[in-house]
Amino acid sequence: MAINFLDGIAIDGDVTIGPVASSAGLLHVSAGTSGDARVVIHADTDNNDENDVPQIWFKADGDITEGLIGLNNNYLDFVSNVSGVNGFRFFTGTTNNTGTTDPYTSATEKMRLTNTGDLGIGVTNPISQLHIKKTTSLGPIIQLENAYNGSGADTLIRFGDSTENYSYSVGSDDSANSFRISYNGTSYNGAVPGTNDFLIFDTSGNAEIPNGNLKVTLGSIAVGNISNSATDGRIDASNDVVAFSTSDIRLKDNIKTIDKALDKVNSIQGIEFDWIEKEEVHGNSGHDIGVIAQEIEKVLPDVVTTRDSGYKAVKYEKIVPLLIEAIKELTNEVNELKNK
Repeated sequence: MAINFLDGIAIDGDVTIGPVASSAGLLHVSAGTSGDARVVIHADTDNNDENDVPQIWFKADGDITEGLIGLNNNYLDFVSNVSGVNGFRFFTGTTNNTGTTDPYTSATEKMRLTNTGDLGIGVTNPISQLHIKKTTSLGPIIQLENAYNGSGADTLIRFGDSTENYSYSVGSDDSANSFRISYNGTSYNGAVPGTNDFLIFDTSGNAEIPNGNLKVTLGSIAVGNISNSATDGRIDASNDVVAFSTSDIRLKDNIKTIDKALDKVNSIQGIEFDWIEKEEVHGNSGHDIGVIAQEIEKVLPDVVTTRDSGYKAVKYEKIVPLLIEAIKELTNEVNELKNK
């Protein structure tokens, strides 16, 4: 062993501090059979703020500083500064290694922070700033809880734009006991439940859209204990659909009675038929009754539309005014015959 105390401490060989039988490394500190073992790095002892930084440096092959742990400006810093895709890795294991057994033995990587700022939990190659892969079969991947029990104890995930001009929040509203998606158009940290909510779910499973519209571009809507149709844009309900159409006279202009209503009724058919099944166009099947769109279009073009599929559809309830006027015309003809 070579020892040099003239310029700090220079020791060539293992250093053992404490009552240990053999060293497990170049520096082995032990408290013996009881007590805590401590290594203290003290940069300055005069209690003056001189920006003295206590550090532990780590070097690999060659005189290359690859990492350090230090206390700087009241921050405990962990620094990894190497070329290539590197960073920090965190390992855990369940084996009680003893003696000089390498702690890496039987330990597996659980988390990694790359030098690009990507954090991976359960993955060794994170592809985003937070990349989580669950490695067990039980429990949620992420669980958020708010231990605060006072006013405004909401549990949120907030999303903001790069210019910090707006934000969305997704989370629970403690005061209303609900789950909400909210928006703020002026502040990146201003989106809170109960303010400009887009979507609300309560504890009974009820959903509400207090602001904005709902659009289903592809797919169908099923209301009640029924299956969705395979026809895009179709709405099915297992019970009554109750709705009122706007019809106030104060909202109508250029009012006139339907002309020659009876003739128009006589030019269309009321038919019964069997549907030709074609789910990409409609979801109907079996025997049915109705009218023919092309016939209706000739006498009431406003109640017929041609869908994107190229097939025509009819607003059946709009045929009622035609029938009303046709019945009135027929009634007049009957009355004239009675008066002769």
